[in-house]
Amino acid sequence: MQSDLVIQKIHSAFVGEFNPGFIKRKGMRHSDCFVYYLYGSADYIFDDYTLNVRAGDSFYLAKNSLYDIRINEKSKYICIDFEFHPSKETRQSLLFKNVGIAMSKNFLKFLHIRTDVNGGNIPKAFSMIYEIYFELLKRSNEKYLRGRGFDKINEYIVDSYSHPDISLESIARGTGFSESQIRRTLKSRLRITPLKYINFLRLEKAERLLSESNLSISEIAFATGFEDQFYFSRAFRKQYGISPMGYRRNNGAE
Repeated sequence: MQSDLVIQKIHSAFVGEFNPGFIKRKGMRHSDCFVYYLYGSADYIFDDYTLNVRAGDSFYLAKNSLYDIRINEKSKYICIDFEFHPSKETRQSLLFKNVGIAMSKNFLKFLHIRTDVNGGNIPKAFSMIYEIYFELLKRSNEKYLRGRGFDKINEYIVDSYSHPDISLESIARGTGFSESQIRRTLKSRLRITPLKYINFLRLEKAERLLSESNLSISEIAFATGFEDQFYFSRAFRKQYGISPMGYRRNNGAE
């Protein structure tokens, strides 16, 4: 969802309910809308992707989009119908998972305003829908940055793991991410801690050097970032089940 879209008109806000079943598309969507699911679950099926919606999720449905709805269980939702200014660009509907209590309160507040609309409430209604819009936009950007964040963190670690002084603190300084963000990112993408990932890369390189070079064990330990040859040997045995010297003998390097 773009950050430069301008809301042109607010149509309505309402609470809707679905019973289990299948709703076949009848035509293109007449407006943009934000939706928050209070309970239940459903699948919004587009031609090339599906939004799997559950209680606590919010999503944006783009004007002129086409979709079917498969309702998996009785569902209740809040919908805000509005329109962005016309654009030549095709807008894609987006799902925002588990947006939290604060977002649900924003939808409920907006619903209350729209049930008693008058001239004085219009500016407040626009202000509140922009608040919802920018909160969802922020979540969209955070999702994008998490993907970009992994690439940046991974690139830094891959370039620096052989330095003996690499640490979570140095990775944070080198990437601009906090230590907690780095831990969460690696845990989410690789299911591993930063230290274990660094050791994995070091030992993977050590394995190649043992097979392909004539460097001594101590030289390989130093080249891969281990300051202590004995610690390197213990770590290598733990990962590969054999000592560095045994591995070299089995793989033909002298």
